[in-house]
Amino acid sequence: DLESFPGFWENLVQILFFMICDDVYFYSSHRLFHTNFLYKKVHKLHHEHYHSFSLTAEYSHPIEFLFGGLISSIVGIILLG
Repeated sequence: DLESFPGFWENLVQILFFMICDDVYFYSSHRLFHTNFLYKKVHKLHHEHYHSFSLTAEYSHPIEFLFGGLISSIVGIILLG
Protein backbone atom coordinates (compact mmCIF):
# COMPACT_ATOMS: atom_id res chain seq x y z
CA ASP A 1 0.00 0.00 0.00
CA LEU A 2 1.96 3.00 -1.30
CA GLU A 3 -0.64 5.42 0.03
CA SER A 4 0.48 4.82 3.63
CA PHE A 5 4.12 5.76 2.96
CA PRO A 6 5.20 9.36 3.67
CA GLY A 7 5.87 11.60 0.73
CA PHE A 8 9.18 12.98 -0.50
CA TRP A 9 9.13 16.16 1.63
CA GLU A 10 8.13 14.36 4.81
CA ASN A 11 10.95 11.86 4.27
CA LEU A 12 13.41 14.68 3.62
CA VAL A 13 12.41 16.54 6.80
CA GLN A 14 12.68 13.35 8.86
CA ILE A 15 16.11 12.52 7.48
CA LEU A 16 17.36 16.04 8.21
CA PHE A 17 15.91 15.78 11.74
CA PHE A 18 17.70 12.44 12.25
CA MET A 19 20.99 13.92 11.05
CA ILE A 20 20.71 16.91 13.39
CA CYS A 21 19.82 14.69 16.35
CA ASP A 22 22.75 12.39 15.56
CA ASP A 23 25.20 15.29 15.37
CA VAL A 24 23.96 17.00 18.54
CA TYR A 25 23.90 13.80 20.59
CA PHE A 26 27.30 12.61 19.30
CA TYR A 27 28.92 15.99 19.94
CA SER A 28 27.44 16.19 23.44
CA SER A 29 28.43 12.65 24.37
CA HIS A 30 31.93 13.14 22.95
CA ARG A 31 32.35 16.30 25.05
CA LEU A 32 31.16 14.33 28.08
CA PHE A 33 33.76 11.62 27.38
CA HIS A 34 36.45 14.31 27.55
CA THR A 35 35.73 15.06 31.23
CA ASN A 36 38.53 13.92 33.54
CA PHE A 37 36.81 10.84 34.96
CA LEU A 38 35.36 9.47 31.71
CA TYR A 39 38.47 10.30 29.72
CA LYS A 40 40.72 8.26 32.02
CA LYS A 41 38.31 5.34 32.38
CA VAL A 42 36.71 5.13 28.94
CA HIS A 43 37.71 7.57 26.21
CA LYS A 44 41.50 7.35 26.47
CA LEU A 45 41.40 4.07 24.53
CA HIS A 46 40.05 5.97 21.52
CA HIS A 47 43.02 8.37 21.60
CA GLU A 48 45.68 5.63 21.62
CA HIS A 49 45.68 5.54 17.80
CA TYR A 50 47.46 8.26 15.87
CA HIS A 51 46.79 6.89 12.39
CA SER A 52 44.77 9.06 10.07
CA PHE A 53 42.21 6.75 8.53
CA SER A 54 38.56 6.33 9.35
CA LEU A 55 38.65 2.87 10.94
CA THR A 56 40.77 4.12 13.85
CA ALA A 57 37.90 6.42 14.86
CA GLU A 58 35.82 3.30 15.55
CA TYR A 59 38.42 1.96 18.00
CA SER A 60 36.70 2.69 21.30
CA HIS A 61 35.66 1.31 24.65
CA PRO A 62 32.36 -0.65 24.56
CA ILE A 63 30.67 1.96 26.78
CA GLU A 64 31.70 4.72 24.40
CA PHE A 65 30.59 2.64 21.43
CA LEU A 66 27.16 2.16 22.98
CA PHE A 67 26.52 5.68 24.31
CA GLY A 68 28.52 7.65 21.74
CA GLY A 69 27.86 5.63 18.62
CA LEU A 70 24.82 3.43 18.66
CA ILE A 71 22.46 5.60 20.65
CA SER A 72 23.37 8.69 18.63
CA SER A 73 22.25 6.84 15.51
CA ILE A 74 18.77 6.08 16.85
CA VAL A 75 17.97 9.08 19.09
CA GLY A 76 16.11 10.85 16.24
CA ILE A 77 14.03 7.77 15.53
CA ILE A 78 13.18 7.43 19.22
CA LEU A 79 12.15 11.09 19.44
CA LEU A 80 9.83 10.80 16.43
CA GLY A 81 8.39 7.51 17.61
